[in-house]
Amino acid sequence: MNTITRCFAVAALAAACTPPDDVSRHQQDVAAITQATERWADAFVRGDVDAAMALVTPGASFAPPNEPVAAGAPAIEAWARTALGQVSFEEVASTVDSVRVAGDWAVSRGHWAVTLSSEGGVVTDTSRYVVIWERQADGTWKVAYDIWNFAQPQPTDE
Repeated sequence: MNTITRCFAVAALAAACTPPDDVSRHQQDVAAITQATERWADAFVRGDVDAAMALVTPGASFAPPNEPVAAGAPAIEAWARTALGQVSFEEVASTVDSVRVAGDWAVSRGHWAVTLSSEGGVVTDTSRYVVIWERQADGTWKVAYDIWNFAQPQPTDE
């Protein structure tokens, strides 16, 4: 048996030995995080800060582009209310590219296209994000850390 055949045999054996409950649990976690991401985007499109905050842990931290980190739910809520007072999310199309789960923690990476309107006009941009999720005692997932950036340079005040 050559080396490549042995590698495939080991991989097949490992896959066959993965407990079905673990695979099912992982699939459920990925689905729950994907759904929470959709609810998150929907909350911002609706301008519903309360719905967004329901998806955040009390000790969460947000790192918005070109702004100081908002640490803790009260700071995140203040940031969200200020942001939604300045812009309206007209449309958000979010795509979860990957989710890695390790026990009660998970990391999702993805991108979204967003159309924002403000007094200055309408802007469409894309963004990349990484979110660290924490499983709650009731089994739900909430955002513990969130960082994102925009693909296009943001306008300056100059």
